[in-house]
Amino acid sequence: MKFYVSKNGESNGDDAQPPEPNTEENHEAQIGDVSDEDVERLNDQLDELNSALDLLEQKNENIQARLKELLQSSRELRNDVNQDNVH
Repeated sequence: MKFYVSKNGESNGDDAQPPEPNTEENHEAQIGDVSDEDVERLNDQLDELNSALDLLEQKNENIQARLKELLQSSRELRNDVNQDNVH
């Protein structure tokens, strides 16, 4: 059983027709259906996602830098303990 949803979001159940193939004419009609408000809203959402990804990337870089510092500190501490045990 195939289930299709129409462009307006209504499901048509068992008697639903599959979506039209992506022809150039169909594609142009779909693009023409997009309003300026929709494009602006999408741009705003993409900007928000980009900002969130930039923030996550910065946090990741900060975590990596802190982990490197901790690793170096741990190595130095281990070397100091080993030297104390040798002497």
